[in-house]
Amino acid sequence: MAKGPKDQAVSERLPVARVAVDISLAHLDRPFDYLVPARLDVEAVPGCRVRVRFAGQLVDGYLLERAETSEHQGRLARLERVISPEPVLTPEIFDLARVVADRYAGTLADVLRLAIPPRHATAEREAPAVGAARAPVPPAPDPGSWSRYPAGAAFLAGLAEGRPVRAAWSALPGTGAGEWPAEIAVAAATAAAATTPATTPEPPCTSRPAGDVDPEGDDLPHKYLGRDERAGAVRHPSPGPSP
Repeated sequence: MAKGPKDQAVSERLPVARVAVDISLAHLDRPFDYLVPARLDVEAVPGCRVRVRFAGQLVDGYLLERAETSEHQGRLARLERVISPEPVLTPEIFDLARVVADRYAGTLADVLRLAIPPRHATAEREAPAVGAARAPVPPAPDPGSWSRYPAGAAFLAGLAEGRPVRAAWSALPGTGAGEWPAEIAVAAATAAAATTPATTPEPPCTSRPAGDVDPEGDDLPHKYLGRDERAGAVRHPSPGPSP
């Protein structure tokens, strides 16, 4: 299906997008330049997930930055679409991933695949309600006889917050008969209070009916290619390996 003039128009503001394409091949471990269509001007923000055409196939990538011009002398391909306008790749994550890849002779794509969690479209659509009531933070329990243990107070605090607490306990000699059963009772009561449903109303959330499938998909497959796309990309030299 041929695209209309509106789809062919290029953004007038920073029309060039530098993209880190998700390809785990060392000789393609560099950014490539693409044109930003006018219809994607608002969504194409640095750090967002995009889909581009590379070597004849659609692959995933991250938009690193937008620029006025490109060093590539030929024709640039266009961004196919913005998967999500959420900026998940921050400059700090990119710099760290680049250093790790150069240091350990890996590729940026492999490091980013481990550094950034997979996309969940449903969670992106559920915006938190403004001023939603939050469950009150439980007060720190009185450690009582648990204060005799170096990590006793932290153990009870973890139980009160509902966190998964793992501990190996050797009961100390008590000052009176039946002290260690009382300590167990305090820990059990603290854990039970943390699992009691909160009385404050929870913020409303939206849900999709059963069988409703996200047309864009929560997880997109990765492609592994063996050749470069010369017509629609330009090579940007990457920094050398760290000492």
